Amino acid sequence: MASRRERDPDDDDSPGRYPKYMSITGEPLQLDLDRGFLGKCRHIDEFESLNQLGEGTYGVVRRARDRKVTNRTDKHAIVALKQVRIFDEDRNNGIPITALREIFLLRDLKHRNVVRVLDIAVGDELNDVYMVMEYAEQVGLV
Repeated sequence: MASRRERDPDDDDSPGRYPKYMSITGEPLQLDLDRGFLGKCRHIDEFESLNQLGEGTYGVVRRARDRKVTNRTDKHAIVALKQVRIFDEDRNNGIPITALREIFLLRDLKHRNVVRVLDIAVGDELNDVYMVMEYAEQVGLV
């Protein structure tokens, strides 16, 4: 009869043995999560939703007031919040690469005819992501 192998302390599979977060390459990540997964992002509760401006395939855009801006005449007191739509089949895969491309391109793009991304806001769930954008008043064509 085979004898039971003694448990080697180095073979311990306890959760504390492995890093909690690892990169896709398997390297351990040291994350500063004092603010949770918010990182440098703002929480969506810092904005007061005013009304819905539009809805498309990839998100809903709402007009909102930034609660941190105390001067209501500041041009960034009213912002547009574009919720990044994450489809059900993508929920376990993180933020879609198309959304990340849009965020990074718009954050870096500086042109008078392009609405700027001012910040990123997140909700309590990891799939609750919003782009905080300049609000551009809609005007009708004459």
